[in-house]
Amino acid sequence: MLQILSIFGLSIVLGVLLRQRTRFLTWCSRAADWAVCLMLFLLGLGLGASDRLVANLATLGWLGLAFCLASVAGSLLLIWPVYVRWFRGRL
Repeated sequence: MLQILSIFGLSIVLGVLLRQRTRFLTWCSRAADWAVCLMLFLLGLGLGASDRLVANLATLGWLGLAFCLASVAGSLLLIWPVYVRWFRGRL
């Protein structure tokens, strides 16, 4: 974990030092996008290879939907007083 935090901290320092080099940063942004896509692909490949996960996909799908809807409902219920207090009539 210390290695990951050290690399992250080093990348922040390098980002600050290289912020004037927009061409390099543009390349870094594209490389990061491709890296995230590759990681998501490999994650899906690993999950798809799991027989246990594929066998329980219907149950997991319904649980995922329930958690998603509960999260959205909870967020809406908690943000409603903020909206009424500060944003009603402005949006």
